[in-house]
Amino acid sequence: GDCENSICYQQIIKEELATLSNSQQFFEFSKCAKSWAEQIRNKKNPAAPLEQRQAAIQILIHSCTTVMDLDLVIGFLNQETLLLETAPNYLNNIILKELANISSTISNAPHHAQSILDYLEKNELSSSSSYNYVMEAWKNCASESMNNKAFRAQAVYDRMVAKKISPDSNALTLLIHLWGASSRGDAAFRATGHLLTLEKKYLEQEKAIQQEATAINIPLEESVHEEDPPCTATRSFHITVKEYEAVLHAWACCNETWNAPKRASIILRKMEQWHSRGILPFEPSVGCYRALLNTWKRCDGKDRYEAAVQASEIMSRMLQRFDDSGQPPPDATCFSTALSIMSHSSKRGMALKTQYFLQRMEQLSSMPSDTNMNVIKPTRINYTNVIQAFALSKDDDKTINAEKVLLRMERLYDEYGMASVRPNEASYIATISAHIRSNAPDKAKQALFILQHMNERNRTNNSNPKPTIETYNAVLRACARPSKDAELSDNQAALRIALRLTKALMTLQANRSPSGLKCNEDSYSILLKCCSTLISINKDTNNEELDKSVRFIFQQAARHGYVNNEVLEQLNAAAGSIMYKKLVGSDFVKDAISRIPSSWCRNLNMQPSDDASKHNTGEGRKDKRVPSDTLFFRKNKKLLQGGRRKALFF
Repeated sequence: GDCENSICYQQIIKEELATLSNSQQFFEFSKCAKSWAEQIRNKKNPAAPLEQRQAAIQILIHSCTTVMDLDLVIGFLNQETLLLETAPNYLNNIILKELANISSTISNAPHHAQSILDYLEKNELSSSSSYNYVMEAWKNCASESMNNKAFRAQAVYDRMVAKKISPDSNALTLLIHLWGASSRGDAAFRATGHLLTLEKKYLEQEKAIQQEATAINIPLEESVHEEDPPCTATRSFHITVKEYEAVLHAWACCNETWNAPKRASIILRKMEQWHSRGILPFEPSVGCYRALLNTWKRCDGKDRYEAAVQASEIMSRMLQRFDDSGQPPPDATCFSTALSIMSHSSKRGMALKTQYFLQRMEQLSSMPSDTNMNVIKPTRINYTNVIQAFALSKDDDKTINAEKVLLRMERLYDEYGMASVRPNEASYIATISAHIRSNAPDKAKQALFILQHMNERNRTNNSNPKPTIETYNAVLRACARPSKDAELSDNQAALRIALRLTKALMTLQANRSPSGLKCNEDSYSILLKCCSTLISINKDTNNEELDKSVRFIFQQAARHGYVNNEVLEQLNAAAGSIMYKKLVGSDFVKDAISRIPSSWCRNLNMQPSDDASKHNTGEGRKDKRVPSDTLFFRKNKKLLQGGRRKALFF
């Protein structure tokens, strides 16, 4: 108590704090701090106690390491000479500031800050800084989820507005970032609302500065000379690209997938326009474009076509900025997201754009590191997306382009050892899909060639992908989908290919091959579709061989337990009503799955549990299974009230 300046007081307290190890010692130190604060109060200099009280508050709060420590300090501040009731508003804000700083390590700090704010509001002592510190305390709180942080900070903000206290730039920026990181359903709307408020105040501020600078004839970009009158307008509201990134990220996570992309596009377009007009000093960052692409990626259904167009335009603008003004190029995430969106579009010319973006991606990956800020390396997913885009494309040469991309992947892996672009099974299936949707008469042969090529590469190097049943099914689909220009011989060749593949799979299954390949329900359904397609194309063909094939396929499906509704429908189309009734035992097609023996569908996810004899003879009560996700529909309401129907949960 003999020292006269606050620096000495701080040094003494810090030395004492360095010797503390537990809460009991901290409590003893609080008693020492009490007598020390009493000495501060008795000083004759009125300016010294305020400064030294501030030092005491900062040191005491910063010394807290546990919840108990903070409770002791707050109790000390409430009961002794550093009382909140007697402390000036300046000291209250110091307490709130220090509580905000330690809220990341001590969970009860925001609650104490909230209590102090309640007292300040009760005595009409609150200011914008008080609310800002409490919101910052909730933001830094490690024990709360992001949703709770945003909700509690928003509650403090609403109290500030109710007190008719104008929020400053810090409060709006804090809320924008909190809501931008939140996953609540209204997070994007709230973040956008605060951004609009910040933009409005920012524009009013810039307008005032412009008017004052014009009145005193001072250009904004020049400094004020000593003889010029001073400019009183200040920039208290600041806006950065981080706020826009937070809002766009909120829209990317929004549940309104049909509305979010358009709202995010409006925000990004406004950024570009305001920068071109000189209102904003920054351009949209790569993070802004990345968030917008993620917003469009969540579209489904018919919106996917518009999403592909928008993704193409966004990537074109980013690459144009890079080529013209040297702005940062799109990063790997932007390329991957755009290619994924565009791969779902069948619009003519869209596949060529995906190929162009992939080529630009390869160019950027080969640039020197000093000019390429981001690590941009194409992966097998990017190449597969381009192949898938060609598979859905309506271009005439889509099969040739798809095979070129696949061959480039193989060459990059074989010659340069780039394991990241090694084709996987999805790459080969996408290439086969391009042949499935083509009009080539020999599409079945081309698909079979890709399968054989895949097998050969796997035998040469076992690190290459091995065909699975999905690959075989893709080839079977090529056989079941004849071209308009195909002749009868081409269709018969396709059926022979399909039957040969099926018999090979059955042989592997019978011999219990280590490969584990065996036909599934899709395989049998596609094979029956091959037969029905051939019959529908040429009805004058001798059907004896086809009937024999149809009977063989269905018997194998029933033997291995892979009969489902699709198999029965294709059987009815290929075999006719007489053979169908003979094979199934009933002429029902729509509900036949509930009337067949359970052994016929034992390897499916949905199996009937009724006695086979009742089903085959048409006797017994119908037992219809209903999926659990439709139980709450109006037509299935009786199921929830003890009805007779059974629910199958899958």
